Amino acid sequence: MSVPTPRRVLVVEDDMVTQCLLSGLLDSWGYEVHTASNGREGMAVLRCVGADVVITDIIMPEQDGFATIALLRRDFPDVKVIAISGGAAALDMESAIRTAHVIGADFVLPKPLNTVSLEKALAAFDDMAAPAHGIA
Repeated sequence: MSVPTPRRVLVVEDDMVTQCLLSGLLDSWGYEVHTASNGREGMAVLRCVGADVVITDIIMPEQDGFATIALLRRDFPDVKVIAISGGAAALDMESAIRTAHVIGADFVLPKPLNTVSLEKALAAFDDMAAPAHGIA
């Protein structure tokens, strides 16, 4: 992968294995990566260090991805958002995808993540990249 234009990525994921794998992959692609274990923590990290892109899980404790995406759109409307989900018994994947798009996710990717799909989603932001947002 070539040097990315959006440089800072915040990964909001409650599963530590997925968080570490995603963080390592993004780091190997040249991104500056920050992590959080839930949406509430993610919003705090975003306010402190900023990000060009937020990759957020949908199903998480404390503050789920839907609430996080809604807050991102309200407080940081220029930050690009990729929602990810393995689905849940109470929420089928199609509903999750529709809901995440309606709330404001730029892309929604299923888990397990396909690295090619993730790379394409990030590359789509290259032309739209703006300076890092979120530092307040």
